[in-house]
Amino acid sequence: MICAPALVREPGRFACAPEASGASIGVSPNPTSGATTVRLQLPSRQTDVRVSIFDARGREVTTLASDARESGAHVLAIDTSAWAAGVYIVRAEVGGVVASARFVVAQ
Repeated sequence: MICAPALVREPGRFACAPEASGASIGVSPNPTSGATTVRLQLPSRQTDVRVSIFDARGREVTTLASDARESGAHVLAIDTSAWAAGVYIVRAEVGGVVASARFVVAQ
């Protein structure tokens, strides 16, 4: 199970979902203060993917991808230099199942 701040726009609540079968997600460097890379490994078939980033209160900060992707490794670059310091969640919805990872933005 993956538990993260509720992504149903209810600040302070947490939601849990099974980890996406065959999908994985990671962020590096972590912690970061500038250029950051989100690495997404998708299962062995093409699937719809939505990758979003949320702050610690569950508010969506940005959407990195919302489209169909082929299987394999995908790299998404983001610039966090203008973001407030704190904990963020990158959430990948892959074929209706969720995988997520936490990362820290430092000053």
